[in-house]
Amino acid sequence: MQLWLFRVVACLLYVVAFLIYWPGLSGPFLFDDYPNLSQMAAIGGVKDWSSFQAFVLGGFSGPTGRPISLLSFLLNATSWPADAYSFKLFNVLIHIINSILIFLITRTFFKVALPARSTNSINDRRLSLLALLCVAVWVLHPYLTSTTLYVIQRMAMLSALFCLLGMYLYLKGRQLFFEAPSRGILLMSLGVGLGTFLAVFSKENGAVLPLLILVYEYTLGTKLPVRSRVFWAFKFVALIVPSAALLLYLLHIAYQNGFFVDYGSRNFSPYERLLTQCRVIFSYLESWFVPSFSGGRLFYDDFEISRGWLAPWTTLISAASLLLLVGLALAYRKRFPIFSFAFLFFLGSQLIESTTVGLEIKFDHRVYLGSAFLALPLIILAYEHLSSKLNKLLVCAVLIVLSVATYSASSLWGSYEQMTLVWAAKQPMSSRAQIEAAQMHFNSGRPGASLQLLNAASVRMPNNFRLRLTQALIQCQRGLSPTEAMRKVKDAATKAPYRHTDFGLLESFFKGAIQSECVGISLEDFVNVVAELIRSDSNLTQSSLIYSQLHYYYGLALLRTGHLDVAEVYFSESLESRASLHMRMNIAANKASVGLYKQAWEEAKAVRDRLVSGEVKGKELAEAPRLEDVLQFIAIVEEDLKTKTE
Repeated sequence: MQLWLFRVVACLLYVVAFLIYWPGLSGPFLFDDYPNLSQMAAIGGVKDWSSFQAFVLGGFSGPTGRPISLLSFLLNATSWPADAYSFKLFNVLIHIINSILIFLITRTFFKVALPARSTNSINDRRLSLLALLCVAVWVLHPYLTSTTLYVIQRMAMLSALFCLLGMYLYLKGRQLFFEAPSRGILLMSLGVGLGTFLAVFSKENGAVLPLLILVYEYTLGTKLPVRSRVFWAFKFVALIVPSAALLLYLLHIAYQNGFFVDYGSRNFSPYERLLTQCRVIFSYLESWFVPSFSGGRLFYDDFEISRGWLAPWTTLISAASLLLLVGLALAYRKRFPIFSFAFLFFLGSQLIESTTVGLEIKFDHRVYLGSAFLALPLIILAYEHLSSKLNKLLVCAVLIVLSVATYSASSLWGSYEQMTLVWAAKQPMSSRAQIEAAQMHFNSGRPGASLQLLNAASVRMPNNFRLRLTQALIQCQRGLSPTEAMRKVKDAATKAPYRHTDFGLLESFFKGAIQSECVGISLEDFVNVVAELIRSDSNLTQSSLIYSQLHYYYGLALLRTGHLDVAEVYFSESLESRASLHMRMNIAANKASVGLYKQAWEEAKAVRDRLVSGEVKGKELAEAPRLEDVLQFIAIVEEDLKTKTE
């Protein structure tokens, strides 16, 4: 292929990639977008150096705060609320830039990894065409829509960008090392050091970059060995030591938490998480090699936790298969270097998010970086063993299917209503998917459809607390008596654990109980349900978010029923566990509502003092009440106190 034609094909690929993502740009912000980006509203918009620092350095999504990712969001908006369009457009552009980096890296790989008999018969432009094919599969793949079109996952995309950039600089430095060792070491250091730094401060899983480069060294890198003490010293210090430190850190997390003890906000332990991840890894691979026309999704609460090697039985098979594949990749790393590299690179990219860190079990964005080279082994296999005509037909078929599938998935992401309905249909055992679709119906003025969906879901999941409580509340808001539904809520409270993500739902339950707008929902119901939730959770520890939430709500209910002294005990327990300004302000409001003006004033004054101190930042600030609202509340309570005294 002539150079000009290759460039035309490459440009056409990126035009297609942009066009198939176009329908998704009209989609809204979703879920985690709001708490992360609404910090702009909490600080009154980013309009000066002080507010700039507060937003960029006030992140709470991870240990680093992810300032580079937060900085990138300011390129789209400096105030909140904002339009999601420009955010999503920027994400698509990052996706395309990442694919260009994958092309550059793949092109370098082919130079050293293909057998001599192949490289002798393949000119440079043919190698570039094979690399472009690898990129095409990745950039057009529908599984990546859930990362690219989910605004907040720009964090994962930027982390991947800097990992890929760091790897490319390392490879260029490694090539240069043969001719100019000093300049080569400098470029490799820049790739590893700066690449890791920028990746980590975009999202913490960028810390795997040294390990991913080690994967290259022990697979594809063996084709061009470097016999130099300086190089080996560099590899030990820059690659082996950071990788070992990361492994030790992950082991420390499991030891610190307790290997068989549930995480504070999860219903599984590190041991159960590791077992489950054996199955999760294969589910990722299945979604990659058997792409869906609806793309990736957000809800995986229906993914069964592995409680033992045979519970479910696929756990043992998955673990054994994973060990076998790792063994084969290591044993045949010199004979089949591209297969070994692609598979080990995929696994290495999962090291942080699929081992001992107490994250949710599965999210599609975790394969964004690791999937970059999964197509390589198949591309080489087809090139070496299939005829030219068959290869061309196969390439056309694959790229057309991927493009159509991604366009379909992107169109789905562009319509919130269609997206929630498809998720609910495809995941009948996901309570999150069912509730999201039900809430969509309700907010769209279709309460009957909302209740019908919840009723059907409740039959499939009779002991799901979140589902049962949502069902009761919507019946209440429709003017129906939820007496039977409330009985099921109480039953579910004894069987199904409460999740910290149910906080908003419990808030709605409490408001419905105290406002007496629903026949069949009373404050006594609320007290009984929360008391049962506290009793039924065997893993409830004071350090957990669940402990704080349940004690807070139980205290509110006791306050409303006149048990003031006992309520104070539960409030103290809650605030000692998690010192939340939002909770404290709500406590103040509820104390004022029962006539405890002096105590309400003291609570609100404590919130005010914290807000004006300038010490409140990050997530605490995003979730805190606005200072002007607190000041207004204090003024009203002072007036009530004055009236009461007179």
